[in-house]
Amino acid sequence: MGELLRRTEPTAIEQIRRADIDVQISTAHAYPRDVARATANIRQMALSGPEAAEKCYYVLERKDRRTGKVKKIQGPSIRLAEIVAAEWGNMHVGTRILEEGQRTITVQGAARDLQSNLTVESEVTRRITTSDGSRYGDDMIGVTIMAASSIAFRNVVFKVVPQVVWSGILEEAMAISERPNGDGRQKNDATAKTELATKIATMTRRFDELGVTPEQILAKVDKGDMADLDFKDIARLRGIYTAIRDGMSTAEEEFAADVFSAKDLAIPPPEPQGSGRTPRKSVAMRSESTPPQNQDTQEGRPEAPGREPGEEG
Repeated sequence: MGELLRRTEPTAIEQIRRADIDVQISTAHAYPRDVARATANIRQMALSGPEAAEKCYYVLERKDRRTGKVKKIQGPSIRLAEIVAAEWGNMHVGTRILEEGQRTITVQGAARDLQSNLTVESEVTRRITTSDGSRYGDDMIGVTIMAASSIAFRNVVFKVVPQVVWSGILEEAMAISERPNGDGRQKNDATAKTELATKIATMTRRFDELGVTPEQILAKVDKGDMADLDFKDIARLRGIYTAIRDGMSTAEEEFAADVFSAKDLAIPPPEPQGSGRTPRKSVAMRSESTPPQNQDTQEGRPEAPGREPGEEG
């Protein structure tokens, strides 16, 4: 005889959570987003200046093992995802740790459009061992979890918000980064030359903090001297820097193969050993809900969250 299945009542926490979601959905339908206004706000924030535009994209470069040619991969950054999520509005976005094993961690991101009821989930897995198989220490595992959470956040935001909303803004941001001060001045302009020298010095300092030498930078852009770099080179390097700080890549992956010297061929020192601790059981949750776009308040429109995940300065 078949077994009778009893209906289980939701717990108090589940009831509170469901009620909270119902309120968010009701509010979203009462104050639906103005798509034109939201898109304009995204553009205004992302393109507010050269520095803001530089943070809106990443660049990854990978060599094709079959042809030997370098393929450039470009896309929207975590910073742009934060702006899009904040200005699109009527969204609920959250990340949580699904699993922390001995060798990898897995983080799940989820985003829900409270108006259309579209929900997207994405999982990001990152290694937590060194090249010799040693497990990271607690601090480095925490950094890796933050980076994976930020990437999962970005992935779900750009799957829920239609590409037509942000793709053009991304292209504009990349174009601005390739021009002196975002305008049409030529490189031989005295002011543009000064600005270029400042950008080169800043980029050199940022990569130096990551352990990347000027020789490796020059090999990456195929130039003989730092003074030969132009604004397109800086835009390309800025995208690579963003990818590293976002946790999508590492300085070793992007630069280690670019320069080989006698010192590089020496046996490297052993990497620090991990703590060897057992996997933790706790689960961390990061959750954000964005307010309706056309609901005016005395404080005015909320700004994009200032979260600093595995990224960026």
